[in-house]
Amino acid sequence: MLPYPRWNPYAMTGAGESPRPTVEQIQAFDFSIRGQSFVPGATYTPTSISPGATDLRSPPVQDDGKSCLICGDRATGLHYGIVSCEGCKGFFKRSICNKRVYRCMRDKNCMMSRQKRNRCQYCRLLKCLQVGMNRKAIREDGMPGGRNKSIGPVSLSPEEIERIMSGEEYAREEMNGLTTKSPNDGSDGVSPTFSPTSVGSSSSDHYFDFAGNPAMAVAGVAGISAAEYARRMERAEREASRNLALLPEVEALIVAEPIEPLTLPFEVATNQQVGYAGLFELLCKLMDRMLHHQIQWTKRLPFQSKIPISDSTSLLTTCLIELLLLEVMRTQPLELFTKLGQILDTYIPSEDELRKFGQNGLEIIDVATNALARYRALKVSVQEHVCLKVICFLNPENPNLTKLPVIKDLSKQYYYVLHDHVQLNNNIAAERFRELLILIPQIRHLALKCNAISFDNAPLLFKAIMHAGVAPPKR
Repeated sequence: MLPYPRWNPYAMTGAGESPRPTVEQIQAFDFSIRGQSFVPGATYTPTSISPGATDLRSPPVQDDGKSCLICGDRATGLHYGIVSCEGCKGFFKRSICNKRVYRCMRDKNCMMSRQKRNRCQYCRLLKCLQVGMNRKAIREDGMPGGRNKSIGPVSLSPEEIERIMSGEEYAREEMNGLTTKSPNDGSDGVSPTFSPTSVGSSSSDHYFDFAGNPAMAVAGVAGISAAEYARRMERAEREASRNLALLPEVEALIVAEPIEPLTLPFEVATNQQVGYAGLFELLCKLMDRMLHHQIQWTKRLPFQSKIPISDSTSLLTTCLIELLLLEVMRTQPLELFTKLGQILDTYIPSEDELRKFGQNGLEIIDVATNALARYRALKVSVQEHVCLKVICFLNPENPNLTKLPVIKDLSKQYYYVLHDHVQLNNNIAAERFRELLILIPQIRHLALKCNAISFDNAPLLFKAIMHAGVAPPKR
């Protein structure tokens, strides 16, 4: 039993209506998550659920006279040479052990506070080094307690700090054979469930299991190289118009995206009119490729080991059209949809096809146009897009699930993940979160409309969806 009135994003209001959540249902998702971070295998539960809450502040604590020298939060002791909180302690340890190199999109002077410390990881690590946090105090085996209790704070020159921040120092140490081992567990003072003091800083230690290298660990789960992982993360960062705080669970979803771009199964001359038979064959083979891509995607999802194969198959079968529609809305891969649009432009359906398409087909055009307009108006980022995909996939309303409680829990977790990401990166988080949620029933409704069309009408169905305004976005 959920502790709040849950809005079911898949419920339908009627055969011909486009479902809309009520105000009460929307408000049910406007909750406050106080410094939690999702770790696979743990229970992701909000500590507070109250309509209208839009901040990430932690519950009031008694001031014992000690404040973290980095963010001002309540300090828990002397960590790596200075007085700090658990959140900054864990962040510093993971950053150093995993040789993280961050970037600041502003002037490298972002404000550090309990509420804002997760917004810029570069400035947070910079502050750790400036106040004297000693990276030499981190134990080589990654166990808690520090390597040497007598090691105190260290004073670094601006040049030394710059070498660490740029990654140059790590490269030097590797060349000299002085690299330290990094932790492969979560024992850094942060609970394997959720840290009560940090959202974005608490990386999912579940992924740090390949010599402490996060790129290799997450890439290993996704079956890709660390170089490919790095390229994907760079693309994701370029798409962000602001300095986004990237949560580790969102990072894992980005890495799970298909490796190879989807392409047409065979070339079709775009300057010649295509007939029904040729277009039907093309679309059938294209759907086979799309299905294969989505199967590979589900295998790379970080929670896949928790779901039985039968449930994963059932979930993918029921949401395949939804996933396809999301990709069409994002117009990715761009080359595929550009070529497909050119081919469909030359296709002229017969009167019999138009008659069978009927009123339901016209409604598809209308609903697709509205959904696309909302998606484009929101300028959905790649981070939000991957969250929407996994939420559509984890549909607890599927009647064929054998592990329903597991699916429900995962579904709820990723609603919270999307909420956390939006709240960390938007000044009007509650409003944007609502707008993103409304996309889900729209996509679901459109998918049901498409499923009601006979696949014999696939050429006209694809033409209708593309005609709804799916054009390459301006870059």
